Amino acid sequence: MKPLLVQLLLAAALSLAAASAELKHDLYSAVVNDNGAFRVAVVDGPTLNVSFVRRWTAFQRPPHTQFVRRGGEDTNQAFTFKYFWDKGEVVERIEFNPTGFSVFYDYTPSLEGDQSYLTLLVENNIPAGAGYQAAALRYEGQGSIDTCPFPMDERIRYSQISAWRKNEAVVCLAAENGAWINCWPGCFGVVNNGRSWDKTRYKAGQTYRTGVTCQITGRASSGR
Repeated sequence: MKPLLVQLLLAAALSLAAASAELKHDLYSAVVNDNGAFRVAVVDGPTLNVSFVRRWTAFQRPPHTQFVRRGGEDTNQAFTFKYFWDKGEVVERIEFNPTGFSVFYDYTPSLEGDQSYLTLLVENNIPAGAGYQAAALRYEGQGSIDTCPFPMDERIRYSQISAWRKNEAVVCLAAENGAWINCWPGCFGVVNNGRSWDKTRYKAGQTYRTGVTCQITGRASSGR
């Protein structure tokens, strides 16, 4: 197992917390933990575990949740978490609807420092060689689209990634707030360090923002 993936999986231990809410739709079911991490199990598709972590840092402590708010109706549910984590304040907003979800993180440090390792982590249970295909829009490249077997080249930055397998659901992730998506072994990393890596240091009180939207559609008719 690659060192990067080991660190990411250790960091994702944040997701090991008690469930505070469970939702079920035709296309997926979701469990939201009381620390803000959540899991989405796609019907006829992968399972996604979502959390906010700092890459290369093992055994990160789960945040102490100071404020949780839930709203919406039966088909559209929204959650807001506010907590102090890693020397800063995090505001997390999750919105679920019948065809997917979106999640946004605002991190405001209390001290100036390098925030380039902050990551919206989306773990997936898609093993290499499992027959998944992918189509992705490059973050750079004037809208060029890559189509290839999944997983994809982890060195390339993408704005959107769709993954599917024949007769299974199509899962599409789109980065928000100017962020990009890396496809690492076993996970997607949504990172926002500026188009030229020029937004890595933040002063006290400045806010780092990242987010992702996930859209789930019906079964793909083919594997290509």
